[in-house]
Amino acid sequence: LGAGHAGVRVGGHLIAGALRQRVLHAIRDGGWWAAGDRVLVAVSGGQDSMVLLDLLDQTRGAHGGALFVATVDHGTRPESADDARFVVAQSERYGIP
Repeated sequence: LGAGHAGVRVGGHLIAGALRQRVLHAIRDGGWWAAGDRVLVAVSGGQDSMVLLDLLDQTRGAHGGALFVATVDHGTRPESADDARFVVAQSERYGIP
């Protein structure tokens, strides 16, 4: 998605904007956390967790959670260390410890 992206149109629908709104509604309506709460986001470096991290970063002004990232180099694949380094670099880019 990336910061500043309005979204992608699919079948006339703005996907990213709608997804951001759904995430915010889930956080608020589900009572997942309140503004100021610390939120630990588990990020593997895969596409789904990177999209989650991006969405939470883009919406943190609205949801108010203090985001933190956790990743693990599980060592079960040769590239797992690269995945962990990638997550750390992306987290730093977002300014999320």
